[in-house]
Amino acid sequence: MVSGLTTISGTDGDSRSAVASVKLFLDGASSAFATINSPGPAWSVPFNPTYCLPGSHVITLAVTDAAGTTFQAAQTIAIRHIVCDLDGGGTYDMLAQNSATGEIAYWLTNGYQIVTAGTIATQSTDWKVVGSPDLNGDCHPDILVQNAATGEIAYWIVQNYQIVADGTIAMESTDWQVVGTPDLNGDGKPDILVQSKTTGEVAYWILQNCQIVANGTIAFEPTSWHIVGTPDLNGDGHSDILVQNVGTGEIAYWILTGTTITGDGTIATEPLQWQVVGAPDIDGDGRPDILVRNTQSGDIAYWLLTGTTITGDGTILAGEPLQWQIAGMH
Repeated sequence: MVSGLTTISGTDGDSRSAVASVKLFLDGASSAFATINSPGPAWSVPFNPTYCLPGSHVITLAVTDAAGTTFQAAQTIAIRHIVCDLDGGGTYDMLAQNSATGEIAYWLTNGYQIVTAGTIATQSTDWKVVGSPDLNGDCHPDILVQNAATGEIAYWIVQNYQIVADGTIAMESTDWQVVGTPDLNGDGKPDILVQSKTTGEVAYWILQNCQIVANGTIAFEPTSWHIVGTPDLNGDGHSDILVQNVGTGEIAYWILTGTTITGDGTIATEPLQWQVVGAPDIDGDGRPDILVRNTQSGDIAYWLLTGTTITGDGTILAGEPLQWQIAGMH
């Protein structure tokens, strides 16, 4: 798995002809994403694909010697999407929203700990953060919000932890709640997953340039089942759905093929005060884990997953005031 700020490096193993240039291409593109002229016997370039183009891709290396002869080699790599990587550091981060003041903050993590925090904006408490997809294709998460009073679904384009642009995606009934922003049609761009509070219907909206261009229904489920994450649980490169039953505490998953549920199962049944707030990769193994919040103590904890089995756990932050709500991790 390629993730985070990765270095691609090489050495000249043939001293008969000096290397004039090294170029790296992604997926057969005509323009190189990195070029090194006169690199010497050893070279390296940074490659940071954490937020763009998750899935399987091909890197082609083109080495040209002093005589003008070019040699090429290609390798397939897997790039994984990192949930809410706000600083490009290769680990998930968190958005937190204060339900009393409307402040929206960022918490940067190293996986297991919060290492830096700051404020992005303070907005009306009617606006709820519901996602952190990359909406303008700059390889950094933006913020998706929904107005609890009007139903408006809007976006805020974020650069350097500041909102630099905004717009409206749709005006919908407040019955529909945004519950995730997975890529459902395989175009490498986020779509929107919504759930009806009254009917339990789970539906999707396909997005292009922040506009809804198609929609459909995935399932009708009892309203006690709440969607709490859209991780890739079976490693096929596509989003699945993580759900939690607010009446029983059961945490389950639905395997998706496109927008069709093709499998399901149970991960755990936990006390009701533990609520799933996201499914980032905590330990950096390239697979999703589970982030939970205790609604009584305020603790923020994690459960490490191997497949769909919990294999470890720990606490990230103890006793965080309950008005700070983890948001945008879906």
